[in-house]
Amino acid sequence: MQNQEPLLTTYQMGDILLRNRVVMSSLTRCRATNPDLAPTDLHVEYYAQRASAGLILTEGVYISERAIGYINIPGIYSKKQTEAWKRVTDAVHTKNGRIFVQLAHSGSVSHPDFFNGQLPLGPSAINPQEKSFTLLGFKDTLTPAEYTTAQIKETIKEYRLAAENAKTAGFDGLEIHAQNSSLIPQFLSEATNQRTDEYGGSIENRSRLLFEILDAVKEVYPAKHIGVKFTPAGFNRGIIKPDITTVAVFNYILEKLNGYHLAFVELVGPAVDLTGTPLDILKDNYFEHFRNIYKGTIMANIGFTQESGNAIIGKETADLVSFGTAYIANPDLVQRFGQNIPLSKGDPDTYYGGGGAKGFTDYPFATSEAMGRLKGKVALVTGGSRGIGAGIVGKLAQEGASVAFTYVNATEKANKLQNELTVLGGDILSIKADSSQTQEVEHAIQLAVKKFGRIDILVNNAGLYFGGKIDSPDMDMVSIARMWQVNVAGIAHTVRSITPYMLPGSRIISIGSGAAARTPFAGVGDYAATKAALAAYTRSWARDLAEKSITVNLIQPGLIETDLKPNDESLIAEMLQPVALKRFGTPVEIGNVVAFLASDEASYVTGATINVDGGWSA
Repeated sequence: MQNQEPLLTTYQMGDILLRNRVVMSSLTRCRATNPDLAPTDLHVEYYAQRASAGLILTEGVYISERAIGYINIPGIYSKKQTEAWKRVTDAVHTKNGRIFVQLAHSGSVSHPDFFNGQLPLGPSAINPQEKSFTLLGFKDTLTPAEYTTAQIKETIKEYRLAAENAKTAGFDGLEIHAQNSSLIPQFLSEATNQRTDEYGGSIENRSRLLFEILDAVKEVYPAKHIGVKFTPAGFNRGIIKPDITTVAVFNYILEKLNGYHLAFVELVGPAVDLTGTPLDILKDNYFEHFRNIYKGTIMANIGFTQESGNAIIGKETADLVSFGTAYIANPDLVQRFGQNIPLSKGDPDTYYGGGGAKGFTDYPFATSEAMGRLKGKVALVTGGSRGIGAGIVGKLAQEGASVAFTYVNATEKANKLQNELTVLGGDILSIKADSSQTQEVEHAIQLAVKKFGRIDILVNNAGLYFGGKIDSPDMDMVSIARMWQVNVAGIAHTVRSITPYMLPGSRIISIGSGAAARTPFAGVGDYAATKAALAAYTRSWARDLAEKSITVNLIQPGLIETDLKPNDESLIAEMLQPVALKRFGTPVEIGNVVAFLASDEASYVTGATINVDGGWSA
């Protein structure tokens, strides 16, 4: 049964609904081994593999050539790089994922080898005493040239340009890299910033660059799509370390950020015991201290496990948890958490390049993707307690989806189906709701969203059959009207009510008998007309919802083994005359087609009517 622990619950981050609170942290992997420093096919595969995360944060991506300080890290300052990142975001979005780019600048922690012999720039002419990884290996940093005010303004413009490229590339947002010994911490630290102008001296001045960068990028993205990552307890190898002003610096920054209404602030916790350090005051309440200051979304990072991640969210000290090393060897980390599957261990020798696909995209999933292609997705099936509906519910659950289904009168069958699938490990919710009653439909949707957080897949299977010849004096027009209400109006209302809860990449699949329109028997005209109306709706809705990347398709089953199948063998033989396979289909076979249309493999299929009828020739 899917685990609804805190990490696996949804989270509303501004106007973005995250499917869970497990975030893939930015990870330096050094795979851009090309002169353009552009993402490759490996990057596309790597990030798409991890799309089940609530949010992906890319590796630190350089905003300009002057930002480089480490080999084989991609940039986002050229057209070629931007186009390559578009392929990455498309791959992630196809799997219903969300992805932010992390914008990075090395500042003085770089080397003249990257700049044709020119010195890197820093806030002051002070060597940060770090290491820079060049084509010739690690080299000591040197004393940088001091930024002029004009060069600072130019760097801010480069951040803005990188943000524009990120938007063109399709990123959902961006994170400003302000951690460890990179450019922004260099300005925040008195050890490397001894300027006497508006960018040095007081805490306000030393923080100025950060806020001017934020002001620049939020001209491109709304603030609710921007995050910042800090390491207040970053004890680096060089001279940029916490000092007696560090707590005051971050108190000031976080208080001021309350007015920015960002997507999140990511805080990296201490990797060492803070006792006896300038941060001794935070040794027992590090995250709690900053939570009391910053009122927005906090993302916690530093060696979290599933247990500790659940704990910090459960205590409401953080809203999201980012995982780094765990994501290297576990592309399906969310699914492993949900099913309590042990984590795989990564190969440290391949963390920072050196192996291409090895140690990058070759880590296996815990379960077969072919039999779990809907893991992490949520489906609502109307009329799901018996017949074709039960077959669909069972198949979606088998493929790993969490499933809510509605029923009207078949309470016993609904309870039996829910119990059977729950025992097998499914996360199932049965809801009594009449699809012809608008309030009941809306209530069912609310119950499903309350339990699962959203709905990715809607299967309209609820339907009624009433028949009679048009000239029959016994024609029951009340029943015919109710059939139209369930088979047409009810489905239309369900679709209109559910789409606000659907993310891009969601699926709407309707089931409408194709046999009715082709049967040689009289008296089915009204029923067949309701299914023809559904086909017209499908084509129209597909166009209506295309801008939201929601696909809409119709399955038209033929003769299916349900409790409506007649017992008369001669009648069955007559019914099967036009069917090439000479047999009735099964509910599971319809479920197989539904599962395909609900999967990522069918992302380019919309507005289609698919006959699943054994080769009906009439």
